[in-house]
Amino acid sequence: MTNDAGTSSDISSASIIASIKDKGWAQVAGQEDRLDMLREISAKLCRAFVPCIGRESYFKTFPEGELHHAPVGRKAVLGHSEGAYNPVVTPPDLCFFLSIQTIPDDAGGQLTLADGERMLDVLPTPLVDRLRDEGVIYTMQWEPSRWRDELRTNSKQEVNDLMACRADVDHDWDGDHLILKWHTFALRRAWSSGREAFANGILAHLPAIPSGIDDADNIYCRVTNGLAWGNGESLDHSEITAMIQAHADILETRLMRQGDMIIIDNTRILHGRSKAAQDVGRELVCRFGLRASQL
Repeated sequence: MTNDAGTSSDISSASIIASIKDKGWAQVAGQEDRLDMLREISAKLCRAFVPCIGRESYFKTFPEGELHHAPVGRKAVLGHSEGAYNPVVTPPDLCFFLSIQTIPDDAGGQLTLADGERMLDVLPTPLVDRLRDEGVIYTMQWEPSRWRDELRTNSKQEVNDLMACRADVDHDWDGDHLILKWHTFALRRAWSSGREAFANGILAHLPAIPSGIDDADNIYCRVTNGLAWGNGESLDHSEITAMIQAHADILETRLMRQGDMIIIDNTRILHGRSKAAQDVGRELVCRFGLRASQL
């Protein structure tokens, strides 16, 4: 496997940054001391780290927060920006994915990347304009364990107090289940290039996959999720289909060997996973960070 950020004997933060600024991501070939590599590179590129919510811990004693496995599953996960649906936690600028075990090439379950800048080139212009002008409203229904983790709160009253000053968030309760509606952007200015990008959680937040999409039964969705335009109108199936097709047109699947690491600009590159024949996810560990001031 090639090393897109330099040779294995010459891993430098400068070469990684150059690759990210060029195409939005960098790949470093497998190293024997792979956790040391992740620790060193992430510390150079980040000023702070963002916790992974609801994921299985891999290494609890890792500096400045735990390492976590990727979510386990078999279904394809369409490309999304990490943390794009959470109205409280600042989404990371950088995502680090380290392969601790090789997934056979023919098994599926590989990390996928899609360039959000290119998405805007292939989406219909009226759809891009609406994404830019209106943004999107995410609807979520979270059980108590989920809202406690996501919002870092311990009680319903704490949630009520937290949301009282948020004009962009509506919330309600169904018993102990929290229902959130958050109006936010759908496009972002990528920090690595300064250009506009499709950078959001839309495709991983679908309540259902539209009919006519290939292998729809094997794509992740959740019936309690909801999506609407900024004016409250639901996204229709033709609009969602156009986004899924544009995503498929530019999708890259990265075959990672044990010890390989991929680093992405989370404000530009959407990440996901291909369909797998069996449960996968524990083969990757993740770290999410806020970029250092010099980047």
